Amino acid sequence: MFILALFCQVVFAQNNNIIKSFDLRMNESVANGLDSTNVAKALKVQLEVPENYEFKRQIIKGIKDKTSEKDDLGYVHERYAQYYKGIKIEHSDIRVHYLNDLFVSANGEYIDAPNIDVSVILSKENAIQEAMKHIGAKEYMWEDETENNWLKSTTNDNAASFYPNTEIVICKNSIDVKDTTFYIAYKIDIYAKEPISRDYIFVDAKNGNILAVNPILVNAIGTAATRYSNTRSISTQQNGNTYRLRGYDNNRSIETYNMNRGTDYAAATDFTDNDNNWTASEFHNANKDDAALEAHWSAIITWDYFKNIHGRNSFNNTGGTIKSYVHYNVNYVNAFWNGSVLTFGDGNGTTVDTYVTLDVLAHEFGHGVCTYTADLVYSGESGALNEGLSDIWGACVSNYANNLFPELNKNIWLHRIDVGTANRSLMDPHAYQQPDTYGGGAYWTGPNAEVHINSGIMNHWFYILSVGKSGINGIGNAYDVTGISISKAEKIAYRAEAVYMTANTTFANARTYAIQAAIDLYGDCSSEVISTTNAWYAVGVGNEYIPTTVYFTNQTVTTNTTVTSDCNIYVQDVTVTSGAKLTLDAANETVIESNFEVQLGSELEVK
Repeated sequence: MFILALFCQVVFAQNNNIIKSFDLRMNESVANGLDSTNVAKALKVQLEVPENYEFKRQIIKGIKDKTSEKDDLGYVHERYAQYYKGIKIEHSDIRVHYLNDLFVSANGEYIDAPNIDVSVILSKENAIQEAMKHIGAKEYMWEDETENNWLKSTTNDNAASFYPNTEIVICKNSIDVKDTTFYIAYKIDIYAKEPISRDYIFVDAKNGNILAVNPILVNAIGTAATRYSNTRSISTQQNGNTYRLRGYDNNRSIETYNMNRGTDYAAATDFTDNDNNWTASEFHNANKDDAALEAHWSAIITWDYFKNIHGRNSFNNTGGTIKSYVHYNVNYVNAFWNGSVLTFGDGNGTTVDTYVTLDVLAHEFGHGVCTYTADLVYSGESGALNEGLSDIWGACVSNYANNLFPELNKNIWLHRIDVGTANRSLMDPHAYQQPDTYGGGAYWTGPNAEVHINSGIMNHWFYILSVGKSGINGIGNAYDVTGISISKAEKIAYRAEAVYMTANTTFANARTYAIQAAIDLYGDCSSEVISTTNAWYAVGVGNEYIPTTVYFTNQTVTTNTTVTSDCNIYVQDVTVTSGAKLTLDAANETVIESNFEVQLGSELEVK
């Protein structure tokens, strides 16, 4: 039995306070002894979780049998999920953080429901049939033997199949948001081929009702695309007397394939060239094959951006191959991440051209990064954050390319502008019917708007943080934010997503996590923390930054005394008598005003 000395901030979320967000931080006076062996029990005690609940450490996605990861600041991070009577509660998501083997903080969501009926009535096969009825596809991936064979070859697993995997979990009803009950359910991976979709379908294990749908295949919405990246060096692979779009240099693994306007991934072929000089006369053709060159180069730049700027090794952080499939289907106006590969349509042949640009590819790649980090649920506020982060990565990768190749001069704040018409603006969300303020103003319709709508709030926060802005937001608050540069803002956004965000993160949570990321990177009370906070205030999330100042005034120091502050210390009318020592320890600055006397034989230390 041990006692925790934790500062606990609990933020109550929706569902009548059943789902609770929390942020626990270690008090400076805490005793040693809290580590990975006992933190789960400590969380249960601290959060006063009811009986039959427990927290279990989880495997890090994409890293086999590994339950922790260390970042470049020396922090070690673990993930926990909540279980009830041994059954996992879906999207319960807790992150625990350590530094120098000592517990620092924990954040996430947990469930506070006294009783859940976990008896199962419906069979697995009947649950799959109910999920298929809900999707209503003409054909499913597992019904095509060539698709199953392709999966076997790509996974080197002869038993692999697209036939639905099922798992018994506990989940809430996301279809009826007013329903606060938690249900025992089948979580079923349904991959449809025609029309294409891939979702986790949650089926009530008692009566077959559909409780929730969580997309795996994530779409980007758009209307046009062309290629504007000029002639670039690309990584290819020699294959006999030809070259193909497969690049494995510089620890990259990048492959680009031709779907030949079909939907069968197993039937995809290589793009090839005889002399490794992929010219416009060869590929800027009626078939628009230069889209493949754009995709391949864009994948190289995106890989390098995440590796060089964030130290991330591909979308899964373990070197996962970026596979791009171009010429998908006939008249397909879209691009998407399907959970493992990137796919691009060719447009409608008239008003919408082939759908490959650098920022679109980076956007879709960003969904892959999200899957292996925050794993944000693709609906409501978390879904809007998911889309907003992908738009941010589109802008950041374009900025990275501009720095390498200034002649590109890409407009990084307009999403998909390379095709000639944009569909979102990080600088001015209103230009594309998106809100720029949480809670009011033009185009605000509520927190559960379609995810591509409310993503404008996250987008605009990042723009303001990067370049600065002043004005009056949609809820009437005046703001004045000093930009910190995109190079610092991208570090904050990435750390917030990769370290602190969890599946059900809201805009309010995102603010907290971004501020904490800024503190980790740049220190308490830094200009970066101030601007991060004020940029959220500018888009209607939270308050302005209020500096923490410790006032040490009207004092006579007769014994050794230490004054500390995580920001500033203000000293006035203070006398330090002979034999005494005064230590002033401020994270930011110490201001010593009038009437300050240090007598002979005393000592003053300013840290």
